[in-house]
Amino acid sequence: MSLMQRKGKFQPVVVSPRSYFAFTPLLASTAVGTLEFRTTLESVRARRTGVEFYQGWADDVNFNEKRLIIEEAARRPTGPAGSNMIPAVEQGEKALATKKKKDVTDAIKIRRRILESLLNFAIVGGGPTGIEFAAELFDLCKEDLVKVYPALIPHVKITIYDVAPKILPMFDSKLADYALKLFDRDGIKIKTEHHIQNLQPGLPGNPANSGGCYTLKTKEEGEFGVGMCVWSTGLMMNPFIQRALDDVHIYPTRSAKISASESTDPASTQWSLKRSPRNGGLMVDDKFRVKLVPRDSIASASTSKSKSPDTPTPEATMHDVFALGDVSVLETVQLPATAQVASQEAKWLGKALNRGLTDDTRGFKYSDMGVLTYVGGMKAIMQGKGGTEIKGSPLLA
Repeated sequence: MSLMQRKGKFQPVVVSPRSYFAFTPLLASTAVGTLEFRTTLESVRARRTGVEFYQGWADDVNFNEKRLIIEEAARRPTGPAGSNMIPAVEQGEKALATKKKKDVTDAIKIRRRILESLLNFAIVGGGPTGIEFAAELFDLCKEDLVKVYPALIPHVKITIYDVAPKILPMFDSKLADYALKLFDRDGIKIKTEHHIQNLQPGLPGNPANSGGCYTLKTKEEGEFGVGMCVWSTGLMMNPFIQRALDDVHIYPTRSAKISASESTDPASTQWSLKRSPRNGGLMVDDKFRVKLVPRDSIASASTSKSKSPDTPTPEATMHDVFALGDVSVLETVQLPATAQVASQEAKWLGKALNRGLTDDTRGFKYSDMGVLTYVGGMKAIMQGKGGTEIKGSPLLA
C-alpha cells in the first residue's frame, strides 16, 4: 500500500461489511466449480500492513468535523449484489438473478442454482462478465456434467441477451466476431438488441406453478421459461455513495476551496456532492478530489430551469476528500469500470499524497494495458496496449 510509505503522515483505515477481499475476475470460475471459493479470498486481518480495519457499514460522513458514522455489519443484511436491474430482478433472491462478478456469496448462489436447473440458462449482458460466464458454463456442461448426465447435455441451452447491437463493445470488431463465431459453433445463442422487460418466478402464463423455473420477458420475443437468469450488466452505484452521502450537513470551511471568481457565501448555502448525471458517481478532478455544488443548482437542473450561461454554477473542491474506482467519475475523461483503472488510480493517489498533493501536482493519466476475455474451450481474446490483438489458445499456454 503506497500510503504506508509514510506511517507518521497517514493513518490507513479500512471500513467494510466483509472481513475479506475478493478477487472478482475469478468469480466466474468459482461459480462453475473450476476453482474453489477460497482461491479468490484474502482476509483483511491477515494482511500485515498496519492497516486498521473496522467491520461495518459506513452510514454518513461529516466533512466539516471529519467524522465517519459506522454501523455494525452484523445488524444489516447484505442483500443481493447491485447492478442495473429491472424492478422484478432487484428483488434478488425471489427472482434468483444474481450479479455474479460482485462477491463470492453471489458465486455460491449461482453454483447451487446451476446444479438445480441444468438445462436452460439466460445471461443478460454481452460484456466480458457475461461472455466469460457463458464460456465457463459451456465448459462445465461439455467437459464435466456430460459424464454425469450424458442424456441431458444435448438439451442444454445457453443464451446471452444484450441491448447493444454487438457484444464485447470494448474489443475491436475482429476479436468480437471471433468470439461470436466460437459461440455460434458451440451452440451458445447471442441475441443483441434485445430489451429485458421482466423476470418473475413461475412458468409462462402460470406463475403459481413454478416448477423451479422462471419467466423472462423481452420486448422482442415476449415471455419464455428459463431455469436460471444471471444478470451481468453495468454496476449499480455503491449504496453508501448513492444514499448516505446525499447531504453535506455543514460546509467544510477548512478543506473546501470555492472558485476565486465566485462571490457566494459558502456558509450560507446548502451544499451537495457533485454527481455524474449518467450513473450517480462522485465527480472528481484529475487529482480525484471530490467536488461540491449548491443544492438549489441540482434542483434547477432536474426541473430544466437552468441558469443563464452568464451565471455559472458555483463549485467547491474538497482538498482532503478523494474518491476513485467505480464510485468516481473524472471530469476530463470517461474511463471503464475495471480493476485495472482502479489500481492505477490508487497507486497514483498514494504516491501523490506521500509527495505532498497540491494544485500544481500533475493530474492522473490512465495507461491502457489491454483487456483479456476467456471465450471457452481454452481459448481467449486479448486486445493489448498499442492495438496488439491476440486470439486463440496460445494465450493460455
